[in-house]
Amino acid sequence: MKTLHYLNRPRPLARQVADFLCREKQSRPIDLSNTLVLTPTTGAARRIRRALAAQNVLSPRFTLPMQALLPYVSDLADRSEQEAAWAQVLQSADERLIQPLFRDHPPSKESELIKSGGVLRELCNLLAEGGRTPQGLEIPQPGFDDSRRWKALDQLYRNYLSLLSKWKRRDPNEMRLKQIMKPDPSIQHLVLACLPDLPHAVEQFAENLLKRGCQIDILIW
Repeated sequence: MKTLHYLNRPRPLARQVADFLCREKQSRPIDLSNTLVLTPTTGAARRIRRALAAQNVLSPRFTLPMQALLPYVSDLADRSEQEAAWAQVLQSADERLIQPLFRDHPPSKESELIKSGGVLRELCNLLAEGGRTPQGLEIPQPGFDDSRRWKALDQLYRNYLSLLSKWKRRDPNEMRLKQIMKPDPSIQHLVLACLPDLPHAVEQFAENLLKRGCQIDILIW
């Protein structure tokens, strides 16, 4: 079940969210351990947690929207590993493959390769917010054919994943997409606490939780 709730009382927002989480709970302590609360910032989560502390509550889990999609595994590649993998893939790639991405100046120096690796990492993060990866991606753009770039990026991305696998590391965005399809079964209640812009990937995650029978509450300030 999915329900909208409007928070419009003259109280601090964190208190209103805490009051909502504890509503209609008669027994003490209140067990919210199977509730996942998505907040716009870590500061908001801290304020809500402090507001809950006075109410004898087993705290819910708090996280940011895209972090909610990351499973608890020890072999996720961190930022430096991702950028290094992209840099190595670019360095070893055939110049004809990367030409559509860099035109007349493909990266060659170490600093250029690392910088380009960072750009490609950020691109993949943006695609992940839409629930996508560069693999098999098609973006229709009338009057402008950019398909060569996307095909090149597709192959480079496959090489990147292969390299991470050799390093026994996993790409965070690939794990996010798997979490979208099969959400953590321990989540019984999802609360979207006053999020101004919800990534499409998190919408998909919430819809799949909804299909599983999870209660979803959307708080609007």
